[in-house]
Amino acid sequence: MLSNQLGAGGVPQVIYNVCEHLHDSDIDVRIGYLGGNDESVERLRGLGYTVERIGDGFPEIEQPISLYRAIADYDPDIVHTHMAPASMLGRPIGSLVGAAVVSTVHNIYTEHSGFAKLMDYPTSHLCDAVVLVSNAVRDSLPPTYGIGAEKAVIHNCIDAEAVRQQGEVPLDDLPWGDRIRGGGSVVANVARFSKKKGQHDLVAALPDIVDRFPGSKLVMTGWGPMKAELETQATRLGVRENVVFLEKVENPYAVYYHADVIAFPSRFEGFSIGLLEAMAFGRPIVTTDIAPFVEALGEDYPTVSVGEPSELADRIVAFLSAPERAARRGERLRTRVDGRFSGDVAARKHADLYRRLAATRR
Repeated sequence: MLSNQLGAGGVPQVIYNVCEHLHDSDIDVRIGYLGGNDESVERLRGLGYTVERIGDGFPEIEQPISLYRAIADYDPDIVHTHMAPASMLGRPIGSLVGAAVVSTVHNIYTEHSGFAKLMDYPTSHLCDAVVLVSNAVRDSLPPTYGIGAEKAVIHNCIDAEAVRQQGEVPLDDLPWGDRIRGGGSVVANVARFSKKKGQHDLVAALPDIVDRFPGSKLVMTGWGPMKAELETQATRLGVRENVVFLEKVENPYAVYYHADVIAFPSRFEGFSIGLLEAMAFGRPIVTTDIAPFVEALGEDYPTVSVGEPSELADRIVAFLSAPERAARRGERLRTRVDGRFSGDVAARKHADLYRRLAATRR
């Protein structure tokens, strides 16, 4: 299994959750990464896996040779790549050593940068199978992507019980607990700040929420240059004192645990790990109506239009106004994530794919 990096983000989380549940199977896994962020390396090694760093980051002149040696020495049945740089290098090397090649596409393809597509598309025809993290990602692929490859939708996954255990921390034990204490309703958004995540729409919705529920707080954990824009927007709208910026917190799951409503106003996603983690806490969730969110929440779950702050406000107010009904909605989401999007489910689907492809190589 080869990735560009093994940080704390969505792709390394999926790799970890799948590998955790492959650990006791008949499938042996070795993991490689091209350098860069390595926050997940020790966790993976803690599961008993060999994790090899191949260079100090992409691109490096000697990286293709080092990667070839690492793969050839291991002599795998399957080479499974994640992210464009790893795919660009791993696919031809996997084919060269006679392995079946699998690649996962994690995000909506039409939203990939031109440079990422240039790295990814030309070698897609070397894939024996392409894993898509959602039906929406599958539908975004160009018709000529991975011609002849099996296309398999295997949704992103989480370890819901571990997420809950980590998040269920009393406010008194959290360094930021006093900042959200005070009796008002808490609306939470856990995501990096970016235009695609739609935090501007959430701030624009806040005046209507505060008007109906005075003292409400919008708690956001994002970071980056866009924070200044959001602060300016909140000040202009007269709700700066109602916005709590927690920056990058050590335990974002605790933000979900202490929220009354969780909001994801994204413009597009692949299949949000953050949304799955929020579902694990049984809280009512407000999202936009983009296809990956509908896929995660279920067709009958209410959503709002993209880029419509007034709809966001109305849906959040509706949940805050009817807490018992909101709690029932949240509990159904908890049941859904436990049953459909666990690491065990994803690992079994990956294992079936690997065995099927390996059998064709024997």
